[in-house]
Amino acid sequence: VIVAIFFAIHQFRIYRNEIIKQDLPVDIWGNGVDEYRQLLRPNSRTKICGKFDDERVAYDNYLYHIAFENSQSES
Repeated sequence: VIVAIFFAIHQFRIYRNEIIKQDLPVDIWGNGVDEYRQLLRPNSRTKICGKFDDERVAYDNYLYHIAFENSQSES
């Protein structure tokens, strides 16, 4: 199951911060996510996995996927 949600980047930050604050067992993949490591508590259940070069790496071992997509658009 893949759910794609389109957000402006500032909206994604709100969800990202809440995922980290609640210590949800979520793996976060993508470009630019390495900077989020500093927000994690020691022994956090949230994992920052970083950029993936092959999408299969990010999808093969998961049953559910939530994709936060951002783009610069006027609409």
